Amino acid sequence: MPADVLEASNLKPQQNPDNTDQGAVKTNGCDYWSLTEKSQGDSKYLIVEVTNMTTEYYRYFHGGKSVQQTTIGGRAAVVDGPLSERVGQGCTVLVDIKGGGLRFDVASSVQDPCTYLVDFAGKVVPILPAAA
Repeated sequence: MPADVLEASNLKPQQNPDNTDQGAVKTNGCDYWSLTEKSQGDSKYLIVEVTNMTTEYYRYFHGGKSVQQTTIGGRAAVVDGPLSERVGQGCTVLVDIKGGGLRFDVASSVQDPCTYLVDFAGKVVPILPAAA
């Protein structure tokens, strides 16, 4: 994750990377916490991970009214959320890359976590190599 993107978003990486093997779905990524004071009302918990899950797979297994197709950085993507009607809600963005996807998940106190997450992914995805 580019340091300037993390700094601009006031995010700090956690110590331990995430590695998950849930049968068919495999992930490898990192967790980030916002550096903003909770008293300011804008706390975030963000997960960014590479997965073998594609947007097609996600739509098939997680499809519902909240899943929307889009493009981010010229790549196919899905946005799932907001996952609750209340503050403290979450959102998932999955962007297709070679062999799977780049998944972004956020739990946030901001009113529209999907707008935040699409904007964040829009800063990361364009710097990926075209062949990735």
